[in-house]
Amino acid sequence: MRSQEKYLQDLKQWLHDTSDSPLEEMSDFFTKQLDGYEEHMSIWEKSYQMFAEVLPSDCQKILDLGCGTGLELDQIWQRKSDMDVTGVDLCQSMLDQLLKKHADKHLTTVCQDYFRYDFGNEKWDAVISFESLHHFLPARKKKLYQIH
Repeated sequence: MRSQEKYLQDLKQWLHDTSDSPLEEMSDFFTKQLDGYEEHMSIWEKSYQMFAEVLPSDCQKILDLGCGTGLELDQIWQRKSDMDVTGVDLCQSMLDQLLKKHADKHLTTVCQDYFRYDFGNEKWDAVISFESLHHFLPARKKKLYQIH
């Protein structure tokens, strides 16, 4: 497992290198990284566990923005296996991996840019995002935070 400092340095460099890339190119990037993605992200395993622990106990339906392969969901479903999840991600290969891992779960996936996703009238007990929203500047996130 790489050190957290090295991971953050690599992430900073990647953010700099891709700051002007449209989201469609981000999907291609993550598709190319799929084989080593979960190992690469294992640095955050304790954080995924803590993330799952802070969800309210009565939480039954969650929306996961930028869900990827569901590393945070792995931990959430370990704590509450009947959780109903809608996962939105712009990378279909990541969603395919998530569906493969959790075919037995209450899971709906949406392959779309979550900034363009029609949230409609759906109600969730919690909206979560882990290691996704940090890719965007505050001005871009402001509208997303204001939805309902």
